[in-house]
Amino acid sequence: ALFSFSKLPIKLSLIIGILGIILSIGGASIVIYKKIIGDAITGWTSTMLAMFFFGSVQLFFLGIMGEYVYRIFVEAKERPIYIVRKLHENSEE
Repeated sequence: ALFSFSKLPIKLSLIIGILGIILSIGGASIVIYKKIIGDAITGWTSTMLAMFFFGSVQLFFLGIMGEYVYRIFVEAKERPIYIVRKLHENSEE
């Protein structure tokens, strides 16, 4: 109910997903660069970057699906309940 009339959470999902993808690609390129020059980072770095990347991709696609559902909701909300097919006028002669 807090965000029921706002598009902000959907936009935030998209933005955070895109930023996460960019950051994880940047982090992966740093790890690869350090591996090439011989100063490899030990530990769970590659696993954590992969988890962060795939989580960001999921958040991004969740935002896309949310945007799609929101547009369907707005389209359905603005439709009339009924449509008048023919208007009969009262002619007094």
